[in-house]
Amino acid sequence: MEKKLARLKKSMTKHVFKDLSFSAEHQNAVRERLQRRYPFISYSDNTLWTIFTSIEHHPKHGFDILQILFHKGDMTFHRQEGYLYTLLHTFESRGFIKGEWSREKDKWKKYYFLTNKGKKALHKAAQKQKAPSLKNILEGGLAET
Repeated sequence: MEKKLARLKKSMTKHVFKDLSFSAEHQNAVRERLQRRYPFISYSDNTLWTIFTSIEHHPKHGFDILQILFHKGDMTFHRQEGYLYTLLHTFESRGFIKGEWSREKDKWKKYYFLTNKGKKALHKAAQKQKAPSLKNILEGGLAET
């Protein structure tokens, strides 16, 4: 399937789009629209998988999730830790995870855990080797989980 798509893209580039060009401004506008509509598009499936599996059985707060990602060599959020929290809020707003605040000593921490919808998405992605990626499931490329 990928070979067919690659050939189609090559053919379209040669013929259909040969005289087309987009300004950097237009490219950035398209990227921003895609990011708003598909907020997971810029993250690898491995990153999303690690986040979901890290909170599958035990709630964790953002810093713990970051440590797990870094331990696995995933530097997606290195020096950009705030993006992880934005992603977690997006997961939360879409019902894949839930966050609950807890006071520990004199600090408040928000712990995240998978909801049933999040568990179904993770399970669906793990079912088969040829199953759709977790990213596709989260983006709603398939029927709602």
